[in-house]
Amino acid sequence: MLCSEFAERHRGFRFAIQATDIDTGVLATAAAGYYEGRSAERFGASRPELVRKYFRSEGAGIRAIPELRAT
Repeated sequence: MLCSEFAERHRGFRFAIQATDIDTGVLATAAAGYYEGRSAERFGASRPELVRKYFRSEGAGIRAIPELRAT
């Protein structure tokens, strides 16, 4: 989200995110971009403007918009 915010202000900025972790479940969760429970609540409380911009309600949680997951 921070890179996307920066890219909006600096049109020539390009980025890609590469992720590694020994726990492939963590990577699958990040790729799906779906968060619920305390994770969603904490994030929503700390950065509500980013949640409104980059996430949509889905089921019992929130999911990152496709444009964000594509980066």
